[in-house]
Amino acid sequence: MDSPHSMGPELKQWTPPFTPTGRSSYWSQDFSAFAGIRGAHWGILARFRADAAYLGRLLPAPLEPAPNTGEVFLFINETLAIAEQERLADAAPAERRFREAILIFPCRYEGVECRYHYIMYTDSDWNVYIANLLGLWTKLADIDLLFPYPPNPSFDPFGGDGELRGSVARLGERIMSVSFRPRERVDPAATFASGWRTPLLGMRYFPDISTQAKGRPLVHDLVRYDMDERVVAEAWRGEAEVAFGDSAREELAPFAPLEMRESYYMSGYSYLMRGPRALHDYVRGERVGALEG
Repeated sequence: MDSPHSMGPELKQWTPPFTPTGRSSYWSQDFSAFAGIRGAHWGILARFRADAAYLGRLLPAPLEPAPNTGEVFLFINETLAIAEQERLADAAPAERRFREAILIFPCRYEGVECRYHYIMYTDSDWNVYIANLLGLWTKLADIDLLFPYPPNPSFDPFGGDGELRGSVARLGERIMSVSFRPRERVDPAATFASGWRTPLLGMRYFPDISTQAKGRPLVHDLVRYDMDERVVAEAWRGEAEVAFGDSAREELAPFAPLEMRESYYMSGYSYLMRGPRALHDYVRGERVGALEG
C-alpha cells in the first residue's frame, strides 16, 4: 500500500514514470533481470597501433598504462540483445537490435592487464541510456554498415575480393571510417588471443545538478563490466583500414593509426551480461572492490 503522503508506487529497480503496472517505464524490465541478457554481435574488430603516450594520459587513476597501451581495438558491429526468458514478440526492436562502434585499449589495474572502454558510439538511444548506466560511456551517432548478406548469393565478401565497410557520423560530421578485407577463416579463439578476453573496465558518472552539489557528482566510479560464457562462432582474419574524420566536437584525431595490426571479422560473438561491479569510488576517494570475485 502507498502511504497517504506518497506520490504513487515506488517500483524498485524500475525507471520513472512510476505506474501501478510499470509498463510505461523507460526500462521495460526489472533491473535485476539485466544479468539475464545475452549480447550477440557480428562485426569488424580492427586492431592498430596509435600514440601510446596520448592514450596513457586518457587513463584515469588508479589505472596505469600497460606496455601495449598503444594497441587499440575498434569494434564496429551490429548487436542483438535479448533476455534469456524474453519472448521476441515482447521485445521492442529498437531496444534489442542496434549498431555500435567502440574504442578500447589496454591498461593495468593493480598490476593486472585489462581493457579500458574509452568511448562507444551507437544508433540506439536506448543503448546510450543503458550503457551509460553500466559505466560504458556512450554517445548517439549514425552508423552505416556493409556486412555479409547471406540471402544474396551474388554478394560474397569472403570470396577473395570482397570488402566489408562501416562508417560513423555524428551531428552531420563523419568521424570514423572502417574497411576490412577478409583473407582466411581462422579458429575463433584467435580473436581472444589478441587480448580481447582481458577484463573490460569503464567509467560510470552521474552528475548532481543541484546547486548544493557545487559540481560534485552523485556517482563517479571505475567499474568492471562482467561478461560470462564468451564465445565467437566464426572468425576471419584479414586487413583493416581505419580513418578518423575532423570534427569540432569529437577528439578522435590522436587515435589515428600509426600502424595497422592483424584484424578480424567476428560472427556470433556472444556473452551473458552480468552488469557492472564498482572497483574505485572517486566521490569517496577509495577502492571499493576487487577485480575478481
